[in-house]
Amino acid sequence: VTAFTLQGSVSLTGVDPTGLLAWLCPLDLPLVEAFDNPRRWPQSRPDAEGRFELGAPEPGAWRLVLKHATPNSEWVLIDEVRLVGSRTAWELALPTGTVVVAGLAEGDPAEDVPPLVYCWEDEAGRLYLRLLAPGRDGTCTLDHVPAGTGRLVRPSEELLLTPDAWPLALAFEVPAGEQVRVAAP
Repeated sequence: VTAFTLQGSVSLTGVDPTGLLAWLCPLDLPLVEAFDNPRRWPQSRPDAEGRFELGAPEPGAWRLVLKHATPNSEWVLIDEVRLVGSRTAWELALPTGTVVVAGLAEGDPAEDVPPLVYCWEDEAGRLYLRLLAPGRDGTCTLDHVPAGTGRLVRPSEELLLTPDAWPLALAFEVPAGEQVRVAAP
């Protein structure tokens, strides 16, 4: 039974919202476990205008996950939402830029933990994480990442469940509508 509804609207400049998948999961779930939804929680795909609706059985704090996954790119945007009353509105509109990371080693697909992950977080605590998939030339282009301070962080097996504790490798500004090129640390 879904007595409480989140009515969402998402817009990231240059991103087709119909390529996203959204779900709500419990806030007490370890963050990394929220990255995938093997149909544990109801899902919604935003329409062409970025509107979507999700239900929850009870009010209170939930974790909203928006995921984009293709064979060449995977990222998640995570926000804490508080459902109050029968309908709660949520809206996010972000300008984006492009990051080109050069000097990456081609990763081993068998490795569970990538050497670097792109991370963005705003003052409201919304978190964007993206895997880097370098080509044969050691370059990875990350199109349509949120504008602002971007970071390359180093995940580790020991800290896998706490992305906020991953060590910083490099921080840089991503201007809206522009491209920034950085060298892998």
